Amino acid sequence: QATSTISVNEPFSICYAMRFNQPLTRPVFGIRITTTRGDVMIATNTQMMQIPTGSYETTETAILRWPILPGLATGDYFVSCGCSLEDDIHQFLMREVDGYQFSITGDRKQAGLCSLNSTPELNRIPV
Repeated sequence: QATSTISVNEPFSICYAMRFNQPLTRPVFGIRITTTRGDVMIATNTQMMQIPTGSYETTETAILRWPILPGLATGDYFVSCGCSLEDDIHQFLMREVDGYQFSITGDRKQAGLCSLNSTPELNRIPV
């Protein structure tokens, strides 16, 4: 289900599809999540993660689902995604920069770019 608001304690997925207009072998699919200030929170691709992508024929569609675990702090974020060539990852076949915006909402219990997602342990040592 598409949404632009996610609870701070919930996992979610970022999905996109790419339809090929020419045959391609081993494309590299990527994703980047940044804050509104441009701080990169997540940046990865199928090549970095050593995920084989196979070959695609003309008019085939690849659907990417990137699971994101809880950990982003409350705030607004932008998603960039794309597809490039295996031997030249800077040669983009498709690229959407800041193509989608979403918000993480919930009780702000800490400051910073990431959330601890847990409570600290406190132990007392007797004197």
